[in-house]
Amino acid sequence: DELDLLHGIWPVVRTIVPLTRIQHVSVERTGWSDLFSLVSLHVSTAAGTTTIPALTRPQGNELRDRILTQLRTPDDL
Repeated sequence: DELDLLHGIWPVVRTIVPLTRIQHVSVERTGWSDLFSLVSLHVSTAAGTTTIPALTRPQGNELRDRILTQLRTPDDL
């Protein structure tokens, strides 16, 4: 029901993004990240964008697909 992200050492930051608020999901590859086969996942809401950096390509694509699958699931109302 939500995307729960925990990052940092000092301070530790926890970000919770409700899946119902997600408007856009994208996987970004750059020239530098391609050297190491890494991508960044961007999750956009009306409040802003949350980024998950340094994922492997398969991890980034799988996470994007899992989020999109959850978004396409009809509500139980």
